[in-house]
Amino acid sequence: MPNNSADVLITGVEQDAVGDYQLNYFAFTGNSDDLLAGDGTWVDGSAVGCEWNEVTNGTSDDLVMGYTGACNEGRVGIGVDDPGISRLRVTQDAASGTQNWGVFSNVNGANALNIGVRGRAATTGSGSSGSFQNIIGVMGEANSQTGGDSHCFHNVIAVYGRANASVACNAVWAGYFNGDVFTTGSYLPSADILKTNIQPLDNGLEILSGITARRYNFMTEQFPSINLPEQEQVGVLASEVAAVMPNAVKTTYSVGEEGEQVEFQAVNYDALIPVLISATQEQQATIEQ
Repeated sequence: MPNNSADVLITGVEQDAVGDYQLNYFAFTGNSDDLLAGDGTWVDGSAVGCEWNEVTNGTSDDLVMGYTGACNEGRVGIGVDDPGISRLRVTQDAASGTQNWGVFSNVNGANALNIGVRGRAATTGSGSSGSFQNIIGVMGEANSQTGGDSHCFHNVIAVYGRANASVACNAVWAGYFNGDVFTTGSYLPSADILKTNIQPLDNGLEILSGITARRYNFMTEQFPSINLPEQEQVGVLASEVAAVMPNAVKTTYSVGEEGEQVEFQAVNYDALIPVLISATQEQQATIEQ
């Protein structure tokens, strides 16, 4: 081995006998574009067009794109030979186990906004017939092709959100959306085995007497970070609900990358449904009397 350069690569390949290795020595050619081929020879990487791009930002060299040229046209594949249309594609053909992860992001910081994963979809042109078909920032898809226990998976979940707070907070949200939310079905936990101290609700009319249904418009220009709807709304006032049903109201803050945070109250409208049921039953009992 030369003693005037450390630019060498030594590989060890285990032979038939466990612990028996064949050492191979490769002296670097000095060309930063060269690639080490599988047969132990150096290949001119600039001719292949598979060099990595780097950009200097003043403090360090950051890898900004991945392979360029004829190889994968600036796309990166991990666990897959062809990334397809993705800039980054990760494939995990995992063995059996309790958990398998394709991509894991962990962000720890004391900043006002910490984001583990961010997705953004934008467009600058027009789609079919002058309108866009779909623009999706984050998409989740879950498919089951083989069965789990007794040939049935317990849950098949496309997007899962979980929020925990170790300190007292006004509101902890597993999902937070600034805008309308569409769903073809919505369920809440209501099984008997999950509940204790079960008592009938027999004062629905009394509770509703403290809440007035109203028409109103949101102050969209004064609170742009909340992305409030501009159309006329019908609903209730959080202050009135809090006076008779305090557990149906939470104090929260707007989430935005710019501007000051806004503190406001949010109402769980689903909590009003049992009250309406109780009030209807009380009215029916009065009518029958």
